[in-house]
Amino acid sequence: YTSGLSTPKIDELLELKKGSALAILISSNTKRRSMSASHRKYLLDETYFDVIDTREKACLCGWLATDGTIYTDGFKLSIHSNDIKQLEKIQGWIKTTRPIKSYESVVDKYQTRHMSELLCTSKHVGEALRNLGFTPNKSFTVKPQENLSLDLMKAYYNGAWNGDGGLCKSGKNQDGSSRMYLLFVGNECMVTGFSDFIKSHLGIDRAPFKYSYDPVYRVTYHRIQDIKAISNFMDYFQSLKKVLDI
Repeated sequence: YTSGLSTPKIDELLELKKGSALAILISSNTKRRSMSASHRKYLLDETYFDVIDTREKACLCGWLATDGTIYTDGFKLSIHSNDIKQLEKIQGWIKTTRPIKSYESVVDKYQTRHMSELLCTSKHVGEALRNLGFTPNKSFTVKPQENLSLDLMKAYYNGAWNGDGGLCKSGKNQDGSSRMYLLFVGNECMVTGFSDFIKSHLGIDRAPFKYSYDPVYRVTYHRIQDIKAISNFMDYFQSLKKVLDI
């Protein structure tokens, strides 16, 4: 039962009299699943977002803030299929048996992109996300989480950076090495929140900006010592650390 089987299915598998499994649950004071969970096709930890108290939860919140599609009854996270292992990790975090869907997204008439997505549907999850400030069409309204510990805020911004951040190249240095800069983009609240977070803990002051023709804000860090300092401080930018060899 705790693995997801219904009581009628347990009766059938164990060749019990109809209602026997339910009677055993009642007599043993076993906690019953909600109606939503009982009628669910795929297993899911519906309480996952009720309290953000782990790095994984904070990281997923940050990722959903920048790259997630929010519904009234859940969310969808779509990423390039090269990073499908990230979705497989999230499957484990939220304890869902829903399979990951892979598909081709048309970029233009000459190019397609191989994508993978994980869908989560649950009224309870949708309500929990709303309590965290997530709403449909949240791109320009979502704000950074508040009242999280320093460790959880690091994880949160790592998740956000997974969605809307990057390490970009901008030409060559005199020694022939690639010139790089750290970039984070998003709405004003998210980008300002990130830059303020870095400034308050590392003293690296970079003002967010946007182009007049573009509603998206961005903040960039060009000095290699700043990029390394941010990477070491955040301590989750594993791919970034590999590139920087630190």
